[in-house]
Order: sequence, then structure tokens, then C-alpha cells
Amino acid sequence: MIPAGPAWPEPDARPAAKIYVPYRDLAAVVDPAAKSVLMDRAEFAKLLALAADNARAAASIDLGQVPRAEYTADVTGEKLAVTGELTVVSMSDKPVAVPMHFAQLALTDVTLDAKPAPLGYDKKARLVLIVTGRGAHKVKLSASTTLKELSGGGMQFGVSLPSATAGRMILRAPGDLEIHATVPASAPRYDKQADRTSVELTLGGHAALTVVLAGNGRQEDQSAILLGESATSVRLSSAHQVLDCLYTVQVLRQGVRELVFELPKAWTVTDVSCPSLVRWSVTTEGAVKALRVRLRKAARGTQALHIQATSARAGGAVWRSPRVALR
Repeated sequence: MIPAGPAWPEPDARPAAKIYVPYRDLAAVVDPAAKSVLMDRAEFAKLLALAADNARAAASIDLGQVPRAEYTADVTGEKLAVTGELTVVSMSDKPVAVPMHFAQLALTDVTLDAKPAPLGYDKKARLVLIVTGRGAHKVKLSASTTLKELSGGGMQFGVSLPSATAGRMILRAPGDLEIHATVPASAPRYDKQADRTSVELTLGGHAALTVVLAGNGRQEDQSAILLGESATSVRLSSAHQVLDCLYTVQVLRQGVRELVFELPKAWTVTDVSCPSLVRWSVTTEGAVKALRVRLRKAARGTQALHIQATSARAGGAVWRSPRVALR
């Protein structure tokens, strides 16, 4: 007999590569269809089976309801950050599956009564929350989505939310804006000192929501709206790392002559290119470096920039991806 040699591990047995992302930046990398907040599949299947048995025993009675939902939504750049608090009522002492019809939102944190929420998909591919215990329960969540630019000017977002008997959303955005929605809305209120517009949207009985934000012609001489999108690659060696970033900036409302970016202090900018570039400079401001790009003229529309930078790489240290941010 020939002794068997050491068994090679199956490809699936090899440890998966991990990339660590600061929690404050999680919303920027989570896709709206991601499942990062879902419960373990096996544990959720057990709870779902108990909830299904409970639902069959209750016949046609709806054992779980969302009587109230409160949301706050803030626009920053091209991102919309949403926080919410929902009241979920269970009419049973046993597990109950409550549909959570979130769509076009990247959920980054969901808790049920201050504990991680048991979320998962049922056999109909619906996102559901398993609630155990009769009475009212509190669901808190954080989520985000990306705004889309309209060809005629302005920005738009559309999301789906769990249907609630009564609900509202306080929406805040920079600038003096007109805000139009597919649900009842209050008149926009503009805070001149903070340069922000807020509006209250009524969500009761509405599951889908579409909102359009557009300039109204007032205060256009005071501030511009900048929306940025970037694609970054980093080449690594044993001692150095080289960053290559293509940044596309949408300038709305009013043209700008200067764009400012931030990047970690350890990085040295080596080159900046842009069709309308006049000059660029870098200053150190605390823990970051500020890259100022001067343009040939103040203009609205799209500005495409190519930014290159280098940094030393400490041996043995945990590598963290650098971030170039539009200020």
C-alpha cells in the first residue's frame, strides 16, 4: 500500500480575504441589496418555522403590525442618510413574522428592543422581522441610499418602507430648495442661517416614496451644490503604496472656481490633472491634507479630475484603504 500524502484543503476551505471598513464609512460601501444585517440563516430558519406554525394556527388574523414609524433623512452630497424608529405590535406570545418592505436602501444597523434584530428572508423572498412576545416593540434602524441627478436639473431618490398606520419623515437638505414628493408633504422651510431646507412627509398608508429636490431660484448667488463620485485603485509594494483616483464632480446651482478634497495626512499628492485646471496646492490641516484645485472659470456641470498620490507602507501593520473625500 502507498501511504496517503497530506490532503490539500478544498478551495472553499481556504479562509476568505477580509477588508476592514470603519463603521462610520459603512454606508458608503454597502449596496442597497446587501445582506449585512441579516441573522444567521440556520437560526432564522428555526424562528421562521415557529412563526409560520403560529400564523397557521391564527388563521386569517394578522398577528404583527406596524402602527407607527418615524424617520429622519439628511442629504449630504450625493448620499441620503436615514434613521428610523418603528413601533411593532405583536398579538401573540409566540414568534411572529412581520414583513419589512425595505427597498433601495442599504441597511447598516437594525435593532429590536435594543438588541440585534432577527432579520431574514422568508420562502417568498420577503424581508421579515421575527418578533417574540405579545405587545409593543421598538425597532431602530440606520440606512442610506444614493441620489440620482435628473437631466433637467435637481436630484431624486426613491425608496420603499414598511407600511405603517401612521408615519412621517423629516427630510433635510442643504440649500434653498423646492421639494416634491409622491406622498403628502408640508411646505418646505428654509433656514437661512444654516442654509438648509426641511420638509415633513406623511407616510401613513404609503409604502413607496419618491422625492425630487430642485433649486427654486432663490439664494443661488450664495452657495453651490457639489456631488462627487470616485473610483480609486491602490498599488502596493513592500515599502510603498501608490493611489490613483478618478473623481467626477457634479456642480449644481452655481459654478465654482475651486474644489477642495481631503486625504489622509500620510499621503503625498504627486499629480493632479483636469481639463480646466489652473493650479493645485496641498496644505496640512490637523490629521488630514487638503488638496485645493483651482479651475479656469466658475462653471456648473461635470468636472473630471485625476489625482495621484504616494505613501510609505509600514511593514507588518494592518493595511487600511485610503479615502479621498470631496469637501
